[in-house]
Amino acid sequence: MRRGENSLGFWVSSLVFLIVFLLSIFLVVYGFSKTDLILVFLLTLASFAGFWEVLVFGLLAVFLMNWQPWINLEMVMLLILPLGVSLGHRFLPGRPFLQSFFINFSGVLIFYIVLGVPRILSNLGLFLSFVPVDLVFGAIIFLVFRAYSRRNY
Repeated sequence: MRRGENSLGFWVSSLVFLIVFLLSIFLVVYGFSKTDLILVFLLTLASFAGFWEVLVFGLLAVFLMNWQPWINLEMVMLLILPLGVSLGHRFLPGRPFLQSFFINFSGVLIFYIVLGVPRILSNLGLFLSFVPVDLVFGAIIFLVFRAYSRRNY
């Protein structure tokens, strides 16, 4: 196998990241959390790209979303979850599309559980309305990445 054969094109990832980041800024007006869409992007990217590419985009996302000199738990989770998926997604059984669906659902759920269950319970209706949007958004990103991936999915 040649070097970079299993990796998604960096420029495709960069373009999708830029679109996702701008979309997340736009959707904040409608009550969405900027972090949700970026997290779903990074979790889906982790199934297609290598560890270092996920790390670069994760650090870029953390820097663009939180440019203060300190880092909060939300940003740490935004970085750690996709890196964990990058290392462990090969061990999940099933088809890649269903894996991506499961990874995105469990990643968003773990993200909010770690940030605090009261945060979910106080906004349960909002949380339950955003999770399907996140899953559909993750499916769209998966299809885009699959179309430009060098792997056979």
